Amino acid sequence: MILGVGGILPLARGPSASTPDAPFPLPDTQLRAILDVPADLGPLASPQRLAACLTGLGYEPTQEVLGARPLRRAGHTDVLLLFPSESAQVRAVIVEGTCTAAAPGVLADRTVARR
Repeated sequence: MILGVGGILPLARGPSASTPDAPFPLPDTQLRAILDVPADLGPLASPQRLAACLTGLGYEPTQEVLGARPLRRAGHTDVLLLFPSESAQVRAVIVEGTCTAAAPGVLADRTVARR
């Protein structure tokens, strides 16, 4: 159950959601709303952890993050990251809270229109 855009959001995840091809667990409207509040990187809040995760995702360590929220799943905290994409789009990626350069742990990935 997803409670809203503030704080930690509970995230239900089935066995197939461990691949980026699984259905994205948040609606587009909620993803867009996260763009309007301060980013909360949760377990990736330290600059070193975020830089390592960004590298693992194929970005430069200084990549701009447009928005972020921790997501709660079965006793774990994952992180939703929003990145600039094509002109009027945003790339939404959910990674495990333990995301590193060597093991980014991508759980879901999709691109949505900004508005």
